[in-house]
Amino acid sequence: MTDVNEVWNKLGDVEEHQALHVLHILFDGYEQKIKNGIDVDEAENFFDSLCRAIDGACSCNASRR
Repeated sequence: MTDVNEVWNKLGDVEEHQALHVLHILFDGYEQKIKNGIDVDEAENFFDSLCRAIDGACSCNASRR
């Protein structure tokens, strides 16, 4: 497994315009796992976590308005 601190450092190096591309790559990879029946539980956990993160970010943004 990759060191979590290393991942945080890499994430910090991602420029804002690259962030959506990184998300797209992750999304596509997990979507393919579901389509191919590989690591489906892992993929479903990813999408559940992603939905919670999106909901949390959207509710924070709504509260700021």
